[in-house]
Amino acid sequence: DGKIDNLRKVLNREPSSENSVKNIFHLRSDLQKANEKNLGVFRNQTLIEENLESLKRISGEFESLSLKNKSLAWNDELVSYLEFENLLLNSWATAFAALNRQETRGAHYRSDFKKRDDEKFFHHSLVRYKNICDKITQNELEFSARRVRVVSEIKELNLVPEIRKY
Repeated sequence: DGKIDNLRKVLNREPSSENSVKNIFHLRSDLQKANEKNLGVFRNQTLIEENLESLKRISGEFESLSLKNKSLAWNDELVSYLEFENLLLNSWATAFAALNRQETRGAHYRSDFKKRDDEKFFHHSLVRYKNICDKITQNELEFSARRVRVVSEIKELNLVPEIRKY
């Protein structure tokens, strides 16, 4: 299995002198700051593209991390590594979906696309990794959409979608 092979590579990776200061907790903090700054409720193409650049940098640093604890049993460092990998992949998917959804809807406010657009974007945003590999920065993302189903067999759930008013 490719995931097991990738895990073995991480556990066998020798420490790099250039990244010995950076650890998983520093990268997690960098990821959090980048996402909070650029992927908050209020966003635009420039902020989203800045986030994607930050994700490239963070992913590159993540790919060169080595773990001090090489054990597979009771290894908190390994758990933190795997949790961060998941956060990173989800951050890529969120940023990519946000870039492709060129409208404002709910908690996704695009200052460069202020109107809700039910003609083009009345769907669920789906992001798929076309080419999963051991280097996150080389994964290829694909955006697609699935129409929102508004008709239910339960009569009370058949609501007409409306623009949120505050």
